[in-house]
Amino acid sequence: MVYVVPCSAVCLDRQPQTVSASTVIVMATVPAQKEKCAVLVVDDETAIVRLILSQLGGEFQCECAYSHDEAIAMFEGRRIDIVVTDLGLGDQSGVQLLDWVYRNHPRTARILVSGMARLQDAADAINCARIHRLILKPWRGEDLLAHVREVASTVLLERNNIQLNQ
Repeated sequence: MVYVVPCSAVCLDRQPQTVSASTVIVMATVPAQKEKCAVLVVDDETAIVRLILSQLGGEFQCECAYSHDEAIAMFEGRRIDIVVTDLGLGDQSGVQLLDWVYRNHPRTARILVSGMARLQDAADAINCARIHRLILKPWRGEDLLAHVREVASTVLLERNNIQLNQ
């Protein structure tokens, strides 16, 4: 953290000092608080939701939804930083959900998981929903966690940049 203090407010060794600049920059170290990203996991298969939640561990504030409509309702009154969704969600696709997220909550990162992604599905996910990651099933737990960590790091960095520019 950086504080800018007028020179008249700074006393070095309790003696008045002459300083040529009009301000002095005082650096202070503040312990960093580990902020947790809010992750919404969406899949119509309960077992997959449970697996993803267990692999993400306690590093994230996790919520879950089992349908497109339930996922959209989760955005009401809360901040969601990352959405991890399956391609197939019953009546609707994960790409449709992520496209809605992109249009309505563009700062929310989008990760698509699929066991049978066709090239067209991948193109739609990239071009329409502007996903951050496409993860193919089956995945290794540490790989999923590494992808979500990387996306979370980007989300937090962007949030901090926005706060600094305000």
